[in-house]
Parts: sequence; C-alpha cells; structure tokens
Amino acid sequence: MYSLSSNGEYFATDKLRLKHGFTTKKAGTNRDWAEQQQFFQRYLGENYPNYSFITPYQVHGARVLTLRGPLRAGHTVCPGYDGLLYSQFNKRPVCLFVKSADCLTLLIESTKKDLIGAVHLGWQGSLAGIILELGEKLKLLGVNNSEIRVALGPSINDCCYNIPIMRAELFETKYPSSRAIFKRGKQYYFSLPRFAMSELLKLGFLEQNISYRANCTFCQSDLYFSHRHKPEVKEHLLSFICSHE
Repeated sequence: MYSLSSNGEYFATDKLRLKHGFTTKKAGTNRDWAEQQQFFQRYLGENYPNYSFITPYQVHGARVLTLRGPLRAGHTVCPGYDGLLYSQFNKRPVCLFVKSADCLTLLIESTKKDLIGAVHLGWQGSLAGIILELGEKLKLLGVNNSEIRVALGPSINDCCYNIPIMRAELFETKYPSSRAIFKRGKQYYFSLPRFAMSELLKLGFLEQNISYRANCTFCQSDLYFSHRHKPEVKEHLLSFICSHE
C-alpha cells in the first residue's frame, strides 16, 4: 500500500523496507541538481552530507549500470544509462534516483542481498528491452528475481496515452503477450505499468512483490508533473531509493 508523507511531498510503499519515495509537485520542480538537492536536504535532514547521490543521464535507452561500493560523497551523473543497480553496500549510504514526467519508474530492493535499483522507462526504453537488460544484470549479480521487491512509480496510463499505429504494431510484434496495447475506436493506447508488470512476471518476479498505485500523471496533473499535459515545461518528479534504512 502507498501512503503520502505528512508534508505531501512524496508517496512510499510499505512493500519496500529501505528509505524511498516518489515525489509529487509539492517536492519542487527538480529541474536540476540545485533544486533536487533541496528536496533531499529536507528528506534526509542532518544525514544529507553523508550520502552519495547517483542518477543516470536518462537517454530513453535500455542500458542499466551496476555500481559497487564504496562511492564518493556528493552528486554523480552516469551518462548513457536509464537504470542503475547498486550492490555491496559500504558504510557511506547511497541514494539512487531517476527523473520522470510521464515515463514509468521502478524502484527495487533485494530481500536477501545488499542491492537496490532505480530504473526509468518510457516507450523507447520499453521497446528496446530495458526490463530484459535489468534481468540480465541481476542474473550477473547472482540474484534470484523472486527475492526482489519492485515499486512502480506514477506515469501516464492507457486512459490518456494514445500512440501512433506504427508504435502499437512494433510493441505487439515484439511483445505479443504483454497485452499493454488497447484500441478504442481508431486510436491505440499504451499502458506502461501493464507492460512493465507483464515483462517482470515473465522474468520470474513475483506478483505479490510488485507494488503499484493506480494513477495517471496526465489525469492527475494537480499532483504530478506531466510533459504531455504541458510540453513546454521541464519540471520533474523524482523516484529515489537509499541503501540504508
């Protein structure tokens, strides 16, 4: 179950034991690190200076980077990636985070190993196979996917996410069993959460370990930033997870 923080700045789920969250508009616009760190300073308080903050550059691709401790303090951006995994926890706590404004985000943690992850996926990363890449990286780490808990963040959903017919055909050809494409009249719609859950289950993730709060960033533009709702703005939501409780 997801619950809203007392200050209204982020949602968290009781399925994940480590510090994490999915921000709302109340957490700020988060357009750059100067603004993002203001949120993390409020969230972490006096522990903020101890943290390493790591984020992918997010190129709408399918690459996932595995990091191992120890990592330096401060803020680091990893060019060319849309997902991060961090294992072999060190004394210095680490916070992984990704940005979004309609795309889906995944936060993950292992129940048996020191492992966290943050992944950003829109239609391009989904089509390119970022969830398959995530599965491969977890396999290399010796992780059993049935031991992974996953929390899905807010995203645009099929109620509002209409897509061109060519894109719909690409997904239905490459992922015929995902059932994430819907047709209403002559228009096609795509569900990022349904697609992600379908692909995760095929990789051995357990349904009871996947958390999802039904929402749509476009429908709930009072709560979330949406690029489709206002294409001219560069505001972002943050999805974050920390290596320590």
